[in-house]
Amino acid sequence: MRSRVIGGEFELRAIPEPALKPSGYSCYASGRAALYQILMSIKLTTFKVWLPGWLCESMIDAVKRTGLDYGFYELGADLRMDVGRFVEKNRPVSENDVIVLVNYFGMVDIEETIAELHSLKVGSVIVEDDVQALFSFLDNKATHLADYRFTSLRKTIAAPDGGLVCTKRQMLLAQNKNTFAAYKLKGALVKGAADETTDDGEYLALFEKGEDLIENNYESKMSGEASAILAGTNFEEVAKKRRENARYLTSKLEELGVEPLLKCTDNQVPLFVPIVIDNRDKVRRELRRSGIFCPVHWPLRKDMEALPMGRRMAEKELSLVIDQRYNQEDMDSIVQVLKDTLWK
Repeated sequence: MRSRVIGGEFELRAIPEPALKPSGYSCYASGRAALYQILMSIKLTTFKVWLPGWLCESMIDAVKRTGLDYGFYELGADLRMDVGRFVEKNRPVSENDVIVLVNYFGMVDIEETIAELHSLKVGSVIVEDDVQALFSFLDNKATHLADYRFTSLRKTIAAPDGGLVCTKRQMLLAQNKNTFAAYKLKGALVKGAADETTDDGEYLALFEKGEDLIENNYESKMSGEASAILAGTNFEEVAKKRRENARYLTSKLEELGVEPLLKCTDNQVPLFVPIVIDNRDKVRRELRRSGIFCPVHWPLRKDMEALPMGRRMAEKELSLVIDQRYNQEDMDSIVQVLKDTLWK
């Protein structure tokens, strides 16, 4: 059965019982707070933070709040760091620098990039951004070479908040109560109970209020409700559904002559299926008219205008929704709008 709306923030059907924070991780209110706390933990020995040329503005804000100097490095077509170019431009790369590598959509091989950096004698601190790659972050069986890894829960599951850090190094503890999670939680519950008579504005206003307060929570803890949702999520089922939707949607896109920006391997779990199309904004408007809300990643910042990948993605990238809430019929709905719009 076709879902009433595709996309947007996750809904909840019941209030989870608060739980203790997961063991083995440092827990914060959000992904951006996690990055902030990582940098603050090593601030005294850090010279410069290197960020990819395509990045969420919230991550840049987190770096700015630390007062650290930062710069950007270029990305290749596969959204991996162009390691050779980076080392050539910045030789010698300081061991006191921090390099942030992003696992875009959960489909980028970060370990290969780190191994390449190590082979070129780059001894900088490596931070792996798994905000879009929760499954990779939680995979304890895989080899992880980064000095720090961090993720966000609410991008992938119905948690109102939550940012986790995995490292063998000392981390600062979050002391403050989270002030945005309650609004996100209530919004998810209202959305979960919604029917055809519900005013969507009610839960959207709650989500927006929570979003407005995130910037006030860089020193805040993860909520007990987020811990409970993390503990109660069947990640095997979530991964299975995401992979099924991604495979099916990708096959239909290829029939339309649309190639995904990244291909998902069997051991990866995608956050979205990203595509790059010239008439992105028109397609996105048509999707919205059909009740399909696909995000774009991310608006172009002035200080990133000279970076070719960031500019291209800001103008042409569209993230197609494939998460565990949806089924094959929902994927067909997305494909039909694309077909109708692209072939007009």
